[in-house]
Amino acid sequence: LKDASPLLGVCSASVDSAMAGSDGLQVGDIAKITGLSSLSGQELNGQEGTVTRFVGLKSRFEIMLSSTRLVSLKPENLWRVGGAVDGRWSRGDLARVVGVPTQQEAQALSGSLGELVSRGSNHEWVVRVQGKTFNVSMWNLRVCTREDDDPRGLLALRPRSQLLLGFALLGTLLTLLGAELALRRLVIIRLGVVAVVPGLGVLLLAGLAPACSLAWI
Repeated sequence: LKDASPLLGVCSASVDSAMAGSDGLQVGDIAKITGLSSLSGQELNGQEGTVTRFVGLKSRFEIMLSSTRLVSLKPENLWRVGGAVDGRWSRGDLARVVGVPTQQEAQALSGSLGELVSRGSNHEWVVRVQGKTFNVSMWNLRVCTREDDDPRGLLALRPRSQLLLGFALLGTLLTLLGAELALRRLVIIRLGVVAVVPGLGVLLLAGLAPACSLAWI
């Protein structure tokens, strides 16, 4: 992976013209590729990537399509479709280190989960991994933000998983009910009294049902 860096070697005139022709692209923006006519270029049309930098000498933007692919394109072949990829990130978000970070100490952590601590400089974030903090480029982080949560919740599960979860919940409730009835029977036999509120134990223990059912799955 190439390190994300600010705009380099660009005079103000070329920057202004490039920004105007690319719908105001900035480093970190999400851009869509369009208008390429070559055979290899046509395969890129419609794909989206992240702007990593603008090369003034070539008047081209470098676009990261994946952790292993970087392409250089003219401004007129790019359209801005979203703001900086880390614009929604915030302290406390879970992050996975991917690729090969530039910081040598963090290179061995590729694939590890960490927590965002604060925003750094030069498109880096301070990330806490395994009790230590590292400066990691935003290009080497995959972050799950609160906005990424599926609003459908359990409905987003596959039908098979929903069915298993339903049976697990039912089985847990029946088990708790059986335990409550057995306990009441034991109390009646030994003490000769009946519980004031029948089923109260089930009501109290029912709060454990979701956790127990998930543990079974």
